[in-house]
Amino acid sequence: MGLTGGATLAGPAPRLRRVLIEQYDGGLDLRHGGGVEMASLHLSRALEAHGIAVEFYADKHFFDAPAVDARLARDDVDAILPLVESPLFVRPDTDGRPGRRSRVIRLWHDVTRIAPPWEAVPCCPIHAGGTGPDDRCHSTVIPAADRALNVFLCNEAWTRCFGRRQIIPWAVDHLPSRGYRASDGPVLLLAGKIPLDDLIRVVRTCDAAAVPTRVVFSNWTQGGQRAKQYFAADGPKPGREVIDYYDIEREHARVFGGISAALVLSRYHETFNFLAAEAVHFGIPVVALPQSGATLRFASAVADLDGVLDLVRSGRFRRLGALPRPTWRWRDVAAAYESLLDRMEDGRDEPPHLAAAYQPATDRRSPCHT
Repeated sequence: MGLTGGATLAGPAPRLRRVLIEQYDGGLDLRHGGGVEMASLHLSRALEAHGIAVEFYADKHFFDAPAVDARLARDDVDAILPLVESPLFVRPDTDGRPGRRSRVIRLWHDVTRIAPPWEAVPCCPIHAGGTGPDDRCHSTVIPAADRALNVFLCNEAWTRCFGRRQIIPWAVDHLPSRGYRASDGPVLLLAGKIPLDDLIRVVRTCDAAAVPTRVVFSNWTQGGQRAKQYFAADGPKPGREVIDYYDIEREHARVFGGISAALVLSRYHETFNFLAAEAVHFGIPVVALPQSGATLRFASAVADLDGVLDLVRSGRFRRLGALPRPTWRWRDVAAAYESLLDRMEDGRDEPPHLAAAYQPATDRRSPCHT
């Protein structure tokens, strides 16, 4: 039978792609969480805007390999993103099931698999020319036959140790583009990612120099909890504002409004730093410590602790200029992951997706950046 009246045959509906993302037991409470929760939430929103279904799961739901395989088969899952701490992150094919292995995206939220907290990631001894009996490539934390994809948030040298490598950083355009900087305003001080004694030195230096401070905390770290106890015991002080918790999407003006510079002081090797990225987004210069990983990408000034104190005493932090606001958007993140899913489906290996807008010259300030 022929078709009349301009009718056309509708083809089959495209298959809905599905992605599973592991979350911590606390869920996506951004008031108590950190960058992982922030990133997971906005990645899920961006993927769903691209027509990719996202579901979160907790580790207790995937307590063994058969449970993983059953879920992947039942829901026709295209990709699964385990947390760095998950056994699935390191050994997605412990029983030799290539179907599971080929669907794992190993998203490196942090570097704890290859370096302890509070330590910079060392340059790979093998790729640096080492030949000693104890020299091991960073990639040896992953089984040699592994074929899962590796996604990194920053183009650092240590990431080149791993095969099937992609560079897909996060974005911050979930926040409005505002110019919040006031050169005569208070400093924003991150508390909880340096030792408490060092933090107290910074606070006392600001007080002595009559530099007002606005304090926010790294709520997920033990250091952040100790810092809260210190400020609670120290009590209210003139020129000091302490923000316990905040919702950045609704309270960005409360955090960043009128700030002269952001002291984003971290001894962690960060793979991304939302507070630093948000400061740049709002036109505020960032001061960072050396060897703080991806924080350096957003820093207008990099100094050790004594150098930071000198910046405060001299007032030179008020003359810093902010870095240009990156053009990378969440829609670009989603498009990169969509391309990643295409390559996974086709079984293709391609050069890494590199977000050039997030690779400024400041990368070279770290000895392991190239």
